[in-house]
Amino acid sequence: MEARQFWKERHGMSLHRLSIVNNVYRGPYCAEGSVQQEAMISPRQSQNVYSAAVEVNNLSNSSNGDRQNETNIAHSYGSIPEVTNESYKAQISENNEHPISTSPSPLPSPSSTPPAHRRSTSLSSHSQPHWSPSFPTHSYGASVLVSNPVAYSSPDILKNSGSPTPTPSSRRLSVGSKDVKTPSPYSIDALQDELTGNNGSPQKKLVRETTMGRFIRAETTIRDWNREFQEIAWMDNGMEKYSKIERLAIEFAETASTYARIIISELCLLNSQKTIKPIGIGGVAGGIKYVCQGILFKFALDTIIHEKSQLWMYGGNTIDDEAAMKATSQELLSLKAHWLSFIPKLHYPLMTVLDYKGFRVVAMSLLPIGKDTIIYGSFDSGHTVHANNTEMNELMQSAGVRMKLKGHFVGTGKQRKEIYGPGDVEGHLGKDGKFYVLDFARLMPPEDPRRSPGNPRAVFYKHLRPELVRMQGEEPVCSDAFTGWDCCDLQDRIQNNEAVIKLTDKLYSQIIPKFVANFFEDKIGTPKSFDTLEDIEKYLEFLSSQRVHQYGINMRQLGAIRKSSVCPFVRKLVLSCAISRLAKNEIRKIMRERMLSDTTSTSSDAPFIDVFVDYFNNMLQNCDDYWGQTLKEKLLFRFPEILSESERQEDFNLRSAVEMRVVIVVLLKKLKMRITKKSMNAFMESPYNFLLLFSDVKSMEIGVKHMHIIFMSGALHTLLAAKKFRDLSETDQVVERRAMFRKSCKRLLNESLGCFTKSYESSPHCPLVPYLWSKVYTEFVQMAKKEYQMKYYSRLLQLLIKSVNNLPTTWGVEELSKCLKDIAKKYREEGNIIEAEKHEL
Repeated sequence: MEARQFWKERHGMSLHRLSIVNNVYRGPYCAEGSVQQEAMISPRQSQNVYSAAVEVNNLSNSSNGDRQNETNIAHSYGSIPEVTNESYKAQISENNEHPISTSPSPLPSPSSTPPAHRRSTSLSSHSQPHWSPSFPTHSYGASVLVSNPVAYSSPDILKNSGSPTPTPSSRRLSVGSKDVKTPSPYSIDALQDELTGNNGSPQKKLVRETTMGRFIRAETTIRDWNREFQEIAWMDNGMEKYSKIERLAIEFAETASTYARIIISELCLLNSQKTIKPIGIGGVAGGIKYVCQGILFKFALDTIIHEKSQLWMYGGNTIDDEAAMKATSQELLSLKAHWLSFIPKLHYPLMTVLDYKGFRVVAMSLLPIGKDTIIYGSFDSGHTVHANNTEMNELMQSAGVRMKLKGHFVGTGKQRKEIYGPGDVEGHLGKDGKFYVLDFARLMPPEDPRRSPGNPRAVFYKHLRPELVRMQGEEPVCSDAFTGWDCCDLQDRIQNNEAVIKLTDKLYSQIIPKFVANFFEDKIGTPKSFDTLEDIEKYLEFLSSQRVHQYGINMRQLGAIRKSSVCPFVRKLVLSCAISRLAKNEIRKIMRERMLSDTTSTSSDAPFIDVFVDYFNNMLQNCDDYWGQTLKEKLLFRFPEILSESERQEDFNLRSAVEMRVVIVVLLKKLKMRITKKSMNAFMESPYNFLLLFSDVKSMEIGVKHMHIIFMSGALHTLLAAKKFRDLSETDQVVERRAMFRKSCKRLLNESLGCFTKSYESSPHCPLVPYLWSKVYTEFVQMAKKEYQMKYYSRLLQLLIKSVNNLPTTWGVEELSKCLKDIAKKYREEGNIIEAEKHEL
């Protein structure tokens, strides 16, 4: 009676009307067999009611002499009490699907507890959402009772509750008379088993109540990105499939970006203080790894591979994190190249590369694989080589042949196996029965090491581009040329190395000069100036990394591009871009050093914006210090032959050979720095009299390199939608609607063109992109007026010729024949018989 009177006086309602079960508050003190009266309340009210119920429970318990086990919660703080009645917790555990109760409702004594059929309520019997408060949960799946619910952001929440931190190998939490064992976060097998149960379905994961009385879903799941992606990939081609792939890839990149910020910001903290803890899996060159929300994160940092001799993976005798970042970019590039070999039974992970605060992280979807599923390649530096599955061997051979990669032997003795690709590539027969391929960092063969004197480790990150190997290579090349992975006979190793030397020489002696003469200088035409931002953007388009990569040229070959040009305007543009890239790498290095020296461990961007502002002003103000001989040496190391003999002299002022506006515009893009429009205009007016302030920088964004499927799927989705609108514009009986449909069709076709352009820039070596791209111009030809059709025919013809020359099938041949006939017909109508006969032939 004392408890009931307390409730009624404070809250003005009867106690028996309220209890916390699925957002329906039932009287915990109702007699067995009596009719329970229910009162639905909003989630916003739930914390107040719950806190009051706690006080009633405490008051009731105190009358029984149990005050020493109570958890007193002040209503104003909205904290969650700790359940202390052990016998009641054990009884609840037996009636729940989880080992520990997640309902912190007021606990009556066991003797007055209603029967199980009265206590439990099915969620499906109520139309309202489940707003049941829950206890904090360990981030690896086991339910945990703690006294500090605010500390749920850390995976190891026990440290916040005052309990000793369990060892990684065995974590056991005592709950009443039972023990709940949680998997070690350092075991990828345990994490994978948690993600997918024995029946292949995602396991449910408990979540916590916030301290402000607002509730999140009582149950959620770790997202299985790979399962979703593989299911969508095997759908029938159509708008639904392309829309889902595009959306999934975008959501994956956004989720990865969110957690990459946390991982990078907490890199220098002790593991016990990190929100997301590293795990120990993978090969030698994989770097630091994390797992969060079904995504595997890998840091691109140089790794020591032999402690006694202090040998680093990429730097040799010194640390070279910049080289490790280049190797990570190669992994995404090579993944796309392998994917675009179009081998139907091979499956690949979702992947994205992220840059933030000077660090680079690669994010990849978790796959249903383990050390016992590998059937191709090696995961232990060549000690064990797998190639015993006949079907997988044939699939990898088919992919290698299409990419013009030569098979070679890897391993010694009984481990000697023929591999197509690098020796450390991994092929797995997943637990879902699919063939998966990963670890593509060294898929493409290295550049001739004589082009990088003094750095024997360059063969592990300076690779030839897939566009060059596939389109310009006259013979297959070996991925492991010039490395110890190539275990062929001596004569075969010599041939493998000579093939790479031959292709590298062709790049420098033929392809780069042809690019400069026939495309670069020809397209730029008569140079104007760099006075406006629009002019700079226009000229930078001709030297963008996407445009250069289409010809199989790497951006580290800017020196060879500048050497092949005699145009002063072009030489100034190329040198300015090279200095921007050098400055980008130096700023990132300073940011990494700032992260190590920052004892406050703040997640703010401010210290890193300061690094950029200081470097920016140093470039503009301290001319002698920055533009001296040291800068020339750094330029020549990263871009050999970029300076002429006269420019290398100590008395030559290098600043006079560059355009500072171009340097800064490129630098801002590479570092994802956004400055205010007012400060940008002031800089463009007078670059050398400008001082950048901290307040001029609006933000520092995270850099994201997407997979090609985002752009490809978006292009196909909008193209199919445009075709539907075009059909409606021809069949609809209402004239006004026809015009509306026609307008929508043109808008979607232009969007599809933009997506195809990005897709081609992302994967210029893909022969399928030009063929699908031509479909957009086919639609434009059908919709355009006669006087505008020829310009669309011209572009359509270029794309069809490119697709027919590169596709391994007969796709595009019929379309090309029809296009030539249509163009010939147009020329005959115009009276141009010569051009008509030319296209007919």
